[in-house]
Amino acid sequence: MDVRHTDGRSVRNVTGNDKHVGEVIAVGTKEGGYVQVYDDYLKETITYMHIGTPNFKPIYVKWFDEENIAVIMNNFTLETTSPDVIEKIYAYNLKNKHYALIFEGKFLGNNWDMKFKKLLNGNFLLEGNNMALEIEKQSFKLKKIIPYPEGSYEGDSSYSQTQIAYSKEEGLYLHTIGSPSSEDTELCKYDDSKKIRPTMPLWSYDDKILSYLLLHIENENQNEFVFVDPITKKQKSYIFGEATTLGWWFQDNIRFVACSAGESFGLVPIIKVINISNDQVQDFNTTGEIEIECPPHGDQILYVQTDTESKSGYYPERIVNFNVVTNTSDIVTPDFLNIASSNFSPSGNQVLFIANSNPGEELSLYVAQKKTK
Repeated sequence: MDVRHTDGRSVRNVTGNDKHVGEVIAVGTKEGGYVQVYDDYLKETITYMHIGTPNFKPIYVKWFDEENIAVIMNNFTLETTSPDVIEKIYAYNLKNKHYALIFEGKFLGNNWDMKFKKLLNGNFLLEGNNMALEIEKQSFKLKKIIPYPEGSYEGDSSYSQTQIAYSKEEGLYLHTIGSPSSEDTELCKYDDSKKIRPTMPLWSYDDKILSYLLLHIENENQNEFVFVDPITKKQKSYIFGEATTLGWWFQDNIRFVACSAGESFGLVPIIKVINISNDQVQDFNTTGEIEIECPPHGDQILYVQTDTESKSGYYPERIVNFNVVTNTSDIVTPDFLNIASSNFSPSGNQVLFIANSNPGEELSLYVAQKKTK
């Protein structure tokens, strides 16, 4: 889709289907600017946004609400050494295009797996490698910095903020906030002889079950997700295998989804949904290479699909919305490059993501919203 201003100046060239015809319906200013385009083929509005922060690029975007988003940027380059990498976190209003700095400093560290959630108190939590940032629900200002236990390199706080599940070199542990005991509960120990490491802890929305990935370093086909009740310590596990990494809870607290990467790894791309209440496992096959970057919304799963058979010299990507109940899917975006951090808005009607349109182009923020013209 070749997107242009009404005077003919090119805004961006979106790689992909020639059927995509773009009509520019709004244009903003350069700093904090935006371009809004209606895609007649997909019947959607795609909004391109830019935040004027020299030497910083977006790496994560998340929704506060339908009008406000969190934008996480850093100054990482191939020449930047680790101690020099810092993050800037902004609140950006989609309606008035204003943005404000929430936090600046070291946040993600060496582990770039950032989690984001809305807490039971209504505030928001951004979780880095060894600390979390609590952000106020109305002002979107930083309320407090929550340090994780010493030695942790990833963690997940419960929605009630009473417990933190965290990983460190020795294994996976559970820390009770405010507990007089200095001893944290060991949930799973790293087995050096078998090269099995617990990682990626994730709480269900009701805080009743903690999931984590048991990574079989020397045999990825045996990778399994474990689900443990933190009170009774009862647990069950399911083998996912095939280069599985990220997994996500459905909002019903009984279903869980993950996927295999796909064809570039010599694998069949599969979306796997587990119902932990009845142990039912559903497999959904797709094509190309896929990645799920956010939790489901209702029965909908959002995934990034890469065309690994492209002859153009690069691999175009698109975002697909898949319904696990009806086994149907819809293409959400035209083709982009380097799509990252795709996620549903709270209503499920909008999709936020980072991408660029051409090789070498700067990464930008986009919002896709289905709209009947």
